[in-house]
Amino acid sequence: MTYPALNTSKLESQVFIRQLTAKDEEEFIKLLYKVYGNSYSYTFLYESGGLSTLIHSNKITSYGEFDLEGRLLAHTAFWHKEKNGDYVESGCSFRVSGGVKKLKSTVTPKAWHNALQQLATQYHFVHQHNSTLHLLAQRYATRLMNAKYCGLILGYAENEAVKGVKHQTNKMHALLMTTVLQPQHVEKKIFIPALFKPWLENIYQNLGLPRIIHSVYLYSQERLPFHLKNMEINPYIGLQRRLVQKNIHSSEFHCPPSTLRTDLIHLPLEDPELVHVIFPILIQSGYIPCGVRPHTHQSDELIFQNVIKYKQILMHLPAEVKIANASTLKEVEQWQKLVLQIM
Repeated sequence: MTYPALNTSKLESQVFIRQLTAKDEEEFIKLLYKVYGNSYSYTFLYESGGLSTLIHSNKITSYGEFDLEGRLLAHTAFWHKEKNGDYVESGCSFRVSGGVKKLKSTVTPKAWHNALQQLATQYHFVHQHNSTLHLLAQRYATRLMNAKYCGLILGYAENEAVKGVKHQTNKMHALLMTTVLQPQHVEKKIFIPALFKPWLENIYQNLGLPRIIHSVYLYSQERLPFHLKNMEINPYIGLQRRLVQKNIHSSEFHCPPSTLRTDLIHLPLEDPELVHVIFPILIQSGYIPCGVRPHTHQSDELIFQNVIKYKQILMHLPAEVKIANASTLKEVEQWQKLVLQIM
C-alpha cells in the first residue's frame, strides 16, 4: 500500500511511503551503505537475501520513503518478535542525510499515521530504541510516529557510525520510545516501590495509558523461587532479554548475569508479591530499572538493566546523551537521580 507523503507546493519531486517487498532489496542495501558505510551491526542485511528473507518469513513489516524515480530515501522495519504479541518493535531505521534536512517538508505526519493505522489492525504498540548520539531519530519518532519516552538503555549498540554525524564515543545509548496504536480505556493496577512512583506516573501520563499505581514496600529478606525465562537473544548487538516468572519448582533466588553485553530483565508489575520480593534482589545483583514496556492483555513490565560496567556513565549521563525534547531530558535527569540513590 502506498501513502503520499509530501507537500507538493514546496517540493518538485514527490515522496511516498509504502511497504517494501523483496524486489526493493537492492535499493535497501544502497541506502544502508549511504548511511552507515560498513558499520551497521546487522551485518547480514548487507548481503543479498538478508532483507528479503525477513520479509518472506514475516519477521518484519518494512516501510520506506521513495521518490518518483524509485530511490529509497528512508527505511523503517517493524519486527514481529512475539507470536500473538501486542506490539511490534521498530528498528533498522535510517534515512539519507539530505532527507533529514527536509524532514518537515518531505514527510507528513498524516502519511505515517496511515501506515501506522495498518499496524493498528493487529497490534497495540510500537516500541523503539532511538539513538542518543544525534537528535534526528528522536525527532522523527516524535513528530511522525507520536512516540513517547519510556526509558533509557545504556550501551545499546557499539561502533555504528552514521555518515556526516560526529560521535564522541563508540557507544550508542538508546532512548526507549513507545507509540500507542490503540487507546486503552480499562485501568490496570500495577505495583512499584514508592521511590519510582512519580517517574512511572509521568511515563504513563505521557503515553495516555490509564493505570492505578500502588506503592509497595520491599522485602529483601523474603524468598520467592522464580525463573528467568529467555525472551530474546540478539547476537548482532549483544543483547539478551529475560522475563521474571514465579516457579514453585525452582530453587533459584538470584539473578545470574547474562554473558551478552546488554543484559535486560523484565519484571511484571501486576503481581505485588513478585515486585516487592524480586525488586531488591535485582538491585543487589547490579540491575536498575531503566524503562517500561506496557501491554494490553498481559502485565506491564518494568525493564531492568545490569549497569555494573556503566556506573561512570551514569554519574555523567547528561554529557553522554543528546535528547531532542526538553521535557524528556528532565525525565531522564530525574531517572538518573533515582537510580544513583539505589546503586
